[in-house]
Amino acid sequence: MIYLAGPLSHDYPRVERFRIAMITQYAVRLMLTNPDIYSPVTHNSLLYDHANQMQKERLTHGYIMKQCKLMLQRSQHMIVYSLPGWEESKGVTEELALAEKLGIGVTRKLPERDIYERYHERILPNRDPEYFDADFTKIK
Repeated sequence: MIYLAGPLSHDYPRVERFRIAMITQYAVRLMLTNPDIYSPVTHNSLLYDHANQMQKERLTHGYIMKQCKLMLQRSQHMIVYSLPGWEESKGVTEELALAEKLGIGVTRKLPERDIYERYHERILPNRDPEYFDADFTKIK
């Protein structure tokens, strides 16, 4: 299985929706050639929404990370979808540490600029500079 990591949480719900849309579209593209993909952002964002709609207690970061770690332990490889904020993401940081501990190979994938701009225009129309003016050649 390939584990697809990426940043999710943000102070602004629109940025979270942008991240979910970007990571999910990439997960779908990967699944078209390899059905053995797990995207915790895609999976857990839906669980989060339903838990909130049911007016239950929000699923905590710790609870979600337990599930993520179980899935990562079953993976042979990890891809980090490197949207702005990935380096500050608590979840991605924990996932990278576990992948290293388990000897799981990790690669980084930069978002394609045309897809990034299309989703950005639709979800973040105010063109937040943190998310629009990202220099794709300098993201490490």
